[in-house]
Amino acid sequence: MRKVVSERNETLGKAEAFGGLHVGYAGTPAPAVDALRTLIAEANAGAALTVVLDHGSIAGQLMALSGLYFVDPARFADRVEAYRTVTTPVRVLQDGCIQGGDPFPASTLVEDTRAIRLDSPRDTLTAWRQRNPGATALYVDIVGGGYPALLRAPHAGVVVIISERGTQTTFAR
Repeated sequence: MRKVVSERNETLGKAEAFGGLHVGYAGTPAPAVDALRTLIAEANAGAALTVVLDHGSIAGQLMALSGLYFVDPARFADRVEAYRTVTTPVRVLQDGCIQGGDPFPASTLVEDTRAIRLDSPRDTLTAWRQRNPGATALYVDIVGGGYPALLRAPHAGVVVIISERGTQTTFAR
């Protein structure tokens, strides 16, 4: 199992883009998303994700930060502050077959004033939607839990769209 964790850490740490929930013709997760999902299920997830935060690419770091949101909220709170002002461009993968990946400043992925706020790491996008039945679109960020929730597990009926205004998540009808 240790070898699997090491391989997943390497994949996540070398991520060239953030996200990638449903890419390509088959709509499968990008390798870094798959790696993150495997890592957050491990007993030593907090330590493994911290290695990526300390040594990974900026895209990998932001995805590892998203994982910490769930597995170690205290460490997440400590580490997120350092990313609130990072302006390094990060390529963000949009759902779909054609993958260019528009770059955005890392800080806009970390915190967006328009983004939803989940109540806690135990909250879900499905529960948020039930509390907000009129919502047809929403913005997500890492601090509010939207990106962490999307990256943690598949969400039926959720499509990520990138626009000049940032990342927007829509509910498919």
